[in-house]
Amino acid sequence: MRRRSFLELGALFAAASITGRAGADDLADLRRAGVLRVGVSDDYAPFVKAAGGVRAGLDVDLAQRLARALGVRVEYVPFKWPDLSARLEENGFDVAASGVTMRADRLFFGTFSRPYAITGAVTCIRREDAARFADPSTLNAPGVRIAVNRGGHLANVARAFFPRATLELLGDNSLLFDRVTTRAADAAVSDSAEAHAAAKPELALLPPLTRDRKALYVRRDAPALACRLDEALFAYENDGSLARLRRKWLGDVTPAGWNPHLEAVLADVQLRLDLMPSVGATKRALGKPVEDKEQEARVLARVGDAARAAQLDVASVEALWRVLMSAAKVIQLAPVITTAAPTTLDALRIAIGGLDAQLLSTLKDAVPRVPEPDWQKGVDAGIRSELLPKELVRRLADALAGVRRAQRKAS
Repeated sequence: MRRRSFLELGALFAAASITGRAGADDLADLRRAGVLRVGVSDDYAPFVKAAGGVRAGLDVDLAQRLARALGVRVEYVPFKWPDLSARLEENGFDVAASGVTMRADRLFFGTFSRPYAITGAVTCIRREDAARFADPSTLNAPGVRIAVNRGGHLANVARAFFPRATLELLGDNSLLFDRVTTRAADAAVSDSAEAHAAAKPELALLPPLTRDRKALYVRRDAPALACRLDEALFAYENDGSLARLRRKWLGDVTPAGWNPHLEAVLADVQLRLDLMPSVGATKRALGKPVEDKEQEARVLARVGDAARAAQLDVASVEALWRVLMSAAKVIQLAPVITTAAPTTLDALRIAIGGLDAQLLSTLKDAVPRVPEPDWQKGVDAGIRSELLPKELVRRLADALAGVRRAQRKAS
């Protein structure tokens, strides 16, 4: 089953359309127009950086390659990070390719491709201040000034990790490191790829705060385009061309033992988990119980049908989803405050349905390509699970490996 079919199934999961344009063939429309409109920030090296009227970066090379595969030309459309989701939802461009971090709150405005790179949020300080700021926690203090790009993922990271510090939200990300070298700020929050590209001898990096997956961010009403882009990324991983782009632009920042097919599965799982605080908050606001046996039964039935159509072992896939639903309920019951924009239960179920559909697709791709022991290591390294008991995390890894075991027995 191709990814487009999975995305269409995702709409059925929520009993609503995920495309927003019934019957439209978005990819055919794009090819007739002859142009792929790519949203770019122009200030985020090494993904996209504009200087002297020339754009360069990993995402520029990738966009050109994807446009050739589609048989169209690229038209770059600049955006500012605070406006990214709104611009995409308003059809300002077809896809954002600018080192976009996969975040659950962005699923209400667009869909993500499989991840093509991993970075981590890092804090950058003056090397002479290494004793003063021995680790990231020492920056979380009154009087400490921290610069960060306004409106993007890293601003959220800075707010979460440094609530006691004074944040300077920059409208021009290219000024970020200069704020530290000129002593206008004590530190800057960047990511490992950007910091690698802008390396300065007078600056030092503290250990990463996060593990962030970068992906293409596609219009919600363009499922055929999303399908085709994912197919292309899958092919580029298999022929080594994406690995060459990562080496060219990111240097040696890919985690050791990184398997892109495993990472695609973990990305979908993580996004599903990250939606659950919003689901719990929405249910509480509506006076609904967290556990909904009828909804769980509907999800399991549809996942089973999709697994059967994809020629995946139905029993092992259903077992995986039972673990995912157990994890979802644990997170929904946790007394946490969601930071996601207010939404409806229907909108959340549409987003979850789309993720379930995509997870089945990435799982099918990964099962023959990820050795069984790597599932546990991958979950341990690649899933943020602060609210989940260790036993449930272990069960999640075992359920993922169980799909591979069942497929190998069947073959």
